[in-house]
Amino acid sequence: MAEELEIQGALDRLAQYNLNPIERLLAGHTGTVQLLLSLWFNTEVTVLVERQQEYDVKVIKRQGALMADYLRNGERLAVCGVLSYIDVPKCSESVVHLVRAQELGLGQIAVLLGIPTVRSLTDLEVDDRRIQRTYIMEGPGLHYTITEAFPRELFQGVFCWPEAAAKMAISSSIPRNRPRE
Repeated sequence: MAEELEIQGALDRLAQYNLNPIERLLAGHTGTVQLLLSLWFNTEVTVLVERQQEYDVKVIKRQGALMADYLRNGERLAVCGVLSYIDVPKCSESVVHLVRAQELGLGQIAVLLGIPTVRSLTDLEVDDRRIQRTYIMEGPGLHYTITEAFPRELFQGVFCWPEAAAKMAISSSIPRNRPRE
């Protein structure tokens, strides 16, 4: 997986959106978001494939969500909506087989098969209710276009803002001199 090496460029692209730290991670991260979301909600976030259709054996359209066992009113919570297009002719048979099985997320398939991927952000939209990003994920025998939508209400709160984080970091990150024994 290629990581964004132009750090200032990534920060500059996101600066106009006034995102809090976790929102910046979600919008700009070039890896699988399932782990990030699991860490944020402190529970395993799983993939739910709601619908999948094939068109002329060239494209598979998949609609689903990343679900957290983070209970809200006693129900599982959709923490990310996902719409993906799998370019079948550019994918290996093993990738297509796993996509058709509908048991794994697309990023999980790449990890399972050991396929190094590059993700290129092609669109980012932010409004009061959601952060939506579209990117192309490609690697040897793999080509997806993925749109993810994150409900902003799940990622806002006092501990998300830089001022609160800075206050917490000041007291906890200062190295302390320890007496020699």
